[in-house]
Amino acid sequence: MSYDRKHSRPATGAQIASLFGIPDYQTLKTSSLRTSQITVTRLWTDEGTKEMTAAIPVEKASVVSFQLKTLRHHELWKFDRLVYSGGFEKDTISMVHLEEEPRAHLPTSYDCLQFHIPDLVLGELCEQEDLPAFQGLEGSEARVDPVAAHLCRSLLPALENPESAGRLFFDHVGIALAAYLLDNYRGGSRPLAQSSELSRSQMNKIEEYLLTDLTKDHTLESIAAICGMPVSTFAKAFRQTNGMAVHQWLRRRRTERAARLLAESDESIASIAYDCGFTDQAHLTRIFTNLYGATPGAYRSQMSPRKRA
Repeated sequence: MSYDRKHSRPATGAQIASLFGIPDYQTLKTSSLRTSQITVTRLWTDEGTKEMTAAIPVEKASVVSFQLKTLRHHELWKFDRLVYSGGFEKDTISMVHLEEEPRAHLPTSYDCLQFHIPDLVLGELCEQEDLPAFQGLEGSEARVDPVAAHLCRSLLPALENPESAGRLFFDHVGIALAAYLLDNYRGGSRPLAQSSELSRSQMNKIEEYLLTDLTKDHTLESIAAICGMPVSTFAKAFRQTNGMAVHQWLRRRRTERAARLLAESDESIASIAYDCGFTDQAHLTRIFTNLYGATPGAYRSQMSPRKRA
């Protein structure tokens, strides 16, 4: 995952924000796909915009929009022709292809996520799943989609604080959303194949790779390479094997390591947080409390009354 902010070098997120005339935005980008990458940008305004969005450069990519709150009114234009005028409910997903030369007029307040998904990415996933060549998404009808809503809303904390999320998290969610779109919005699609589980030897290699140095910010691609598997296939197989995504599994292992160090060492909590791969003590405290029901300091006191944070 990489991220760019308001004042960083231009990237897909910055370009989208500029086209919408929005000065502030949040954005994340995958890092584990072979052909291209997925970018998500959060755009919001309380006032709407007076002018049409600027023309988006034509390219072979879709922009998938997800409404975090009800959009009271907007107009969508394709090839300089009005194709939709009206509102969208909260949790509505809609999509346009950038070869359709889309522009929009958004006169009312909005808060949305914009996913930039190149055709190359969807083609790569089709190839990995042994599906027919990618021909496009069929998403002209906007709809409320609870599954997409769950995936999209899971990104909000990471967009707010990218450093604490790590690259694995958005790699997982971005690829999961793309796979979901292929499964549900691809014309003439057949469901993606069900994944098999990883072998014990594969899990042993993964554990050795990830747990040797918990401070490393791994990519999904580097972990999948250990098993010689495509990223999307590996991500599904890992979840099938462990009942959770890779980033969730690694977060749990980091927290368990922190718990052992809290109980067995006099190392400071801030130092333990760093050694276990957390961005800082506050990050460790948030995750640790959620898992153990106590702050690291309280846990240390419970495990050994003589030790204090």
